[in-house]
Amino acid sequence: MKKSVMAIFLMLFLCSCGKKKEEAILGYWKLENGYATLNFFSDNTVKDSNYESESKWVILDDGRVKVTNTREGGIRVYNKLEFSEDNDTMTLGYRTWKRVK
Repeated sequence: MKKSVMAIFLMLFLCSCGKKKEEAILGYWKLENGYATLNFFSDNTVKDSNYESESKWVILDDGRVKVTNTREGGIRVYNKLEFSEDNDTMTLGYRTWKRVK
C-alpha cells in the first residue's frame, strides 16, 4: 500500500514539474548576448526570429525540448531547459535567453 501511494505521489510530482516548465516557457524571449528572439505560444507554436515559418514545440518526458519546423520539416532537440527562480531567464540548450516584458 505504501509503495503504491508513494508511486502515485512521485508521478503527480513529476507531472506537476513538467507543467510548470510548459507554463514558464510561454512568452517572448531575447537571446542574452545577441539579437535572436523566440516567442512561445500556448498552442505549442513558437516563432523564431531566424526563421520565417513558425514551428511546433513540445517538452518531452525526459525534459528535453523538441522543436519541429512546420514548413521545412527540420527538427531540433534541446538537451537542457532550465529557468531562473523568477522565470525571467531561460537556458535552452547552451544559450541563455531573457524574458522580454
